[in-house]
Amino acid sequence: MTIKKRIPWNKGKKTGQVPKNRVLPDRPLTSAEKSARYHNKTKQKINQIPIQPCACGCGKMIRPADCYGNYRPYAKKHGPNKKISIPSESKRRHKERMRAIWKQSEKIACACGCGRLIPSVNTQGKPALFFRSHVPKGSLHHSYIHGKGYEPYPNTFTSALRNSIRKRDSHTCQKCGKVWSEGRKHAVHHIDFDKNNCLESNLITLCNACNSRVNHNKDYWVLYFQTLMRSRGLA
Repeated sequence: MTIKKRIPWNKGKKTGQVPKNRVLPDRPLTSAEKSARYHNKTKQKINQIPIQPCACGCGKMIRPADCYGNYRPYAKKHGPNKKISIPSESKRRHKERMRAIWKQSEKIACACGCGRLIPSVNTQGKPALFFRSHVPKGSLHHSYIHGKGYEPYPNTFTSALRNSIRKRDSHTCQKCGKVWSEGRKHAVHHIDFDKNNCLESNLITLCNACNSRVNHNKDYWVLYFQTLMRSRGLA
C-alpha cells in the first residue's frame, strides 16, 4: 500500500501569507493575527447586545458596550454629567427678534467694493460692513498690526520662562479658566502685545482659543489683563 504524500498549501514555497480557509496555521499566530481574531470575536459579541437609549438622556440609540465588549450605558463622549442643550423659549424669541431686525435693517454696499447690498447689521444685531467672506486680508484687515505678527521672538523668551509662567498660573487660562491636562500646552501671551517686553508682569497664560480671541479689541484686553495682574499682586 502506497501512502500519498501530503502536499503543503504553499507547495514548498516560503511565504508569510496564510490562506483564508485555514483557521489555525501550523506556525504560531502573529500579534496582528491574534488582534484581528480577538476584535472579530468582540465585534460578534457586541452585535448580539440589544440596542437601548443612551443613559444620559440624549435619546441616541446605542449598544451598551465599549470596543472591548465591556458594559457602557453611554454613547461615545457622553456621560452622566453631559449637559443636553435644549434651547429655551427666551433664546428662541431673541433669535427671532434679531432675525426680524436683520431683515428690516437698511441695506448698504459691501465695504470691499464688490457692489453687493447687505443689511447694515448682522444676525446678532451688531454693525456689519462686509458680506460674509468678503472681509479683506493682510494689511487691509481690521486686526492687522503692521506686520508685528511676523516678527521673531527675542532670545529671552525661552521655553523655561514660558513654563515658569504656566506653572505660576497653575496651567489655567486666565480668561476662560480652562485647565491644561494633556496635549498642546497653553500659550503665554504678552499683555501689551510687545514681543520684546518679556517681564513676568507682562506675561500671562491663555488657552490657544483665547489667545486668538484677544487679538481683537486690543485696548480693552490690555486694560483687562493689567487690572487682573494688579489684583493678583503680580504687577
